[in-house]
Amino acid sequence: MDTRTRDNLPEKDTGNPDCSICKKLFAGMEKFFTIVEGARLRHTSDWLTVDDIASELRISKSLVYQLIRNGQLEAINPAKTNDRIIKRELYRIPRASFQQYVETRKVIPHSDFPIRKSHHRPRHQRRVKDYLGL
Repeated sequence: MDTRTRDNLPEKDTGNPDCSICKKLFAGMEKFFTIVEGARLRHTSDWLTVDDIASELRISKSLVYQLIRNGQLEAINPAKTNDRIIKRELYRIPRASFQQYVETRKVIPHSDFPIRKSHHRPRHQRRVKDYLGL
């Protein structure tokens, strides 16, 4: 916790370019904008990774690999040479292919069929023969 008092705070200096507080502030702002720009570029890429798909759909990476192997999700592997996959972690999925996959998996409710309530009878326990005569 900062225990500085008003007396030992640095002097307010608006015109001094050598102010250490200003330098720290501008360095922090520059770092912040670099992070924001990196995040923006990452989200505007036309290619997604297996990790991106798994985190977006909240499923495991192995399920994403299975979708790719089954042909349900289109992907490329830039590390594939001579029909041999070097690293499967390098799969890249086009964003349009991912959007198409999501669109085909939408659940459409059937309005033609009324929703029926369950009319289950309560389960009865079997009668146990009283051998002891209790």
